[in-house]
Amino acid sequence: MTQIAMRASWLCAMLAAAGLTQVWTASSGECEACRYVQPTSTAMDIESQRAATTQLIVWQTFQALPARHQQIIREKLTGAAEVACDHTCAPAEVSPETWAKMTPLQRRMLERIREVNANGPRVAMCFAPDTPQDIVDAFNTVMFSPRFQQTGRWSATAMDPGPFAQGEPTVLTYSFVPDGTFVPNLIGVTGNSNLFARLNSLYGSPATWQGLYQQIFTHWSELAGVSYVFEANDDGVDLNGAAGVLGVRGDLRMAGITIDGNSGVLAYNNFPNDGDMVIDTADNAFNDLSNNSLLLRNTLAHEHGHGMGQLHVCPIQQTKLMEPFLSLAFDGPQFDDILNAQRHYGDPMEENDSAGTATVLGTLGNGSTTTELASIDDNGDVDYYEISVTQPKELTVTCTPLGSTYTQGPQTSQCNTGSSFNALTVQNLSVDVLESNGSTIRASADSNPAGVAESLTTVLPVAGTYYVRVNPGTADNIQRYDLTLDVADPPFIPLSVVITSSVPNFVSAGSTIDIDVSVNEGDESLTSGPTLNYRLSGGAYTPIAMTANGGMSYSGSVPAVDCNDTPEFYVSATGSTSGEVTAPDNGAANPLSVAVGELTVIIDDNSETDIGFTVSGTATDGQWDRGVPVNNDRGDPPTDADGSGQAWLTDNDPANTNSDVDGGTTTLTSPVIDLSSGGTISYSYWLNDVASGPIGVEDSMVVEVATNAGGTNWQTVRTYTTVAAVWRQDSIAVGSEVAASSTIRIRFSVSDNTPGDVVEGGLDAFHVESVACEPVAQPCPEDFDGSGTIDLPDLAFLLANFGAIGPNPADLDNDNMVSLSDLSGFLAVFGATCPT
Repeated sequence: MTQIAMRASWLCAMLAAAGLTQVWTASSGECEACRYVQPTSTAMDIESQRAATTQLIVWQTFQALPARHQQIIREKLTGAAEVACDHTCAPAEVSPETWAKMTPLQRRMLERIREVNANGPRVAMCFAPDTPQDIVDAFNTVMFSPRFQQTGRWSATAMDPGPFAQGEPTVLTYSFVPDGTFVPNLIGVTGNSNLFARLNSLYGSPATWQGLYQQIFTHWSELAGVSYVFEANDDGVDLNGAAGVLGVRGDLRMAGITIDGNSGVLAYNNFPNDGDMVIDTADNAFNDLSNNSLLLRNTLAHEHGHGMGQLHVCPIQQTKLMEPFLSLAFDGPQFDDILNAQRHYGDPMEENDSAGTATVLGTLGNGSTTTELASIDDNGDVDYYEISVTQPKELTVTCTPLGSTYTQGPQTSQCNTGSSFNALTVQNLSVDVLESNGSTIRASADSNPAGVAESLTTVLPVAGTYYVRVNPGTADNIQRYDLTLDVADPPFIPLSVVITSSVPNFVSAGSTIDIDVSVNEGDESLTSGPTLNYRLSGGAYTPIAMTANGGMSYSGSVPAVDCNDTPEFYVSATGSTSGEVTAPDNGAANPLSVAVGELTVIIDDNSETDIGFTVSGTATDGQWDRGVPVNNDRGDPPTDADGSGQAWLTDNDPANTNSDVDGGTTTLTSPVIDLSSGGTISYSYWLNDVASGPIGVEDSMVVEVATNAGGTNWQTVRTYTTVAAVWRQDSIAVGSEVAASSTIRIRFSVSDNTPGDVVEGGLDAFHVESVACEPVAQPCPEDFDGSGTIDLPDLAFLLANFGAIGPNPADLDNDNMVSLSDLSGFLAVFGATCPT
């Protein structure tokens, strides 16, 4: 088998020097690889095949050796650490132009990263800001090809074997490897750590620079649910792959070697469960000790972000620590970096997922307390906070979601893309205040959408322990929030009186009016009462002490009432601070009242049927019609008043666009109504014109009532002249505005007189009701003054009320008028003694 002359890579040169057979193959003008080619049986004899097989075994054995051993063999065989490669050997992911610009060391690092990423643990690098963009792009393409993938969190540590669930806190130990510790070839370079020598030369002693590392770990622990313990021992075993062991080495091992010198790669770090960190001790960038060594601290914070399980985030805007380029525009982790860490390990208050493990905020006095850096890391996370008060307090809880909309996304080769992410509205949080048992809800807030704060105020009525609980929404993602607790003395709660029984509108004659009340002393004490104050016919109130039923419940009764009574009443009580309190408020001037008698509905007309109304009048057009409003846009209503569909309307004709009253009056007259005991007539009416102007003074809607069936004594009770495009309501009291009668009639007249306007009228919801009262039988009704004898004072009372209309004690025959028949009946028993 012949050897072909090579324009080869250093690996091809090594194979050639070793006497191993290989062949250079090219495809599409690009260098594919230096690879072993087994000859065919037709081209070689048996001895050649045996030799080729032996060479294949040697090659496969070489490939199985550790990287460090492979490197030693290469150097021994070639006589040099590397052999320069023509740019035509560039990896497929890197352009020939970029490959040509790279140093031999950078090329070797790139090849090694390809190998490690394919077969072993991934590493991540931090680049100096002055590194050429195309070289950074080349490394990123190889490191993250084919695309970004989210890495995992720590699943076991030296202090806790795990396993851990997403969002659970953990404890990591860290140690500093002794100088001389071997750093394997993970990125194309290797060496023995000289971290102590390098940083001692800058800071003078390990205590100073190790304090900077400690600052980084302390800061991360303040931001997320990770705690760090310094492990003073490190056995110097090769870096990477050796798990943390208490008393032996840390989970996180700090080292430093020469990587690529100035610029380029500042440091690299493995992902969990490794987390070891290597800085470039040959990079003069670390000579910058300004701002408390900000450059070193941000490098360390960035690299340990990888050690926590964070990957690079794009685009590069100098707003996030985990961007691929180091930035000195800020100090330490930023908002997006904190979200990333808390998503893996929870917030610094974890684990506070139950009342038993609640974050203790202590005893709260008056003032405001805000808990920051809190988060709900997924839709199963719940945060509990325990508080205590030494006396009753008013507590206001505000849960404020945090975040803004920014661009972020996974690592790409040029890191200039991402998608819009609204960190403010990930979860729709809610908040509860719980009683001391940690489960009973005292108050809740869950009314606002995602991104808007929830707030509640409640009184903690007694000294003791309470809990605040923040609940997640439905999204399986993290939402940061601030929790603010404002504590104040509770507002003064005055004594209050509430009538708990139902107060009727009507009671029958001879009935009592029973009243129940509840008294709440609040922050004062009840000094007197409660008292039921009543009157039956105006005048002064009569007080009655109410009876205690137990607790703060009381009852009392207004004495039996009669037909002529107009009972009014209120309840009063006196507090030690507030003085007199009444129900209803301003009780004496604003009493409750009840009508004596029984309500009877005589007519309830929704205009759907004709109950006997008649139409008359002098109008030449626009007479009353009953039907569904057709709305001819002439000031007429679009719908009826009560929603049933139909109403009485003036000229409701769909074929007549001139559909208003013209040339006179149209009148709608009711049938005869029996209101001999008085009552109420109520209705809805419509009176309107068009937008061109109001109706003239000669136009109106007039309501009249007659007390005889023939309608010979009409009296005007309402005159409407104000127009409006709405249905309006009114009522007429029969028995007070007009005399009660068994032959009541009512009519509605709409007029459009000369010179003429657009006038539209309507009537609907016609309702008539009456209150009838059967008086309590009196053994001696003529004894008006209750003296026991029907005498001259009683006669004087009757004569004083003679001619009165309506309910009256002197109306002995109950015909709603004090008349001769009442006087005749009185004189028939004058001088008699009433039975006792």
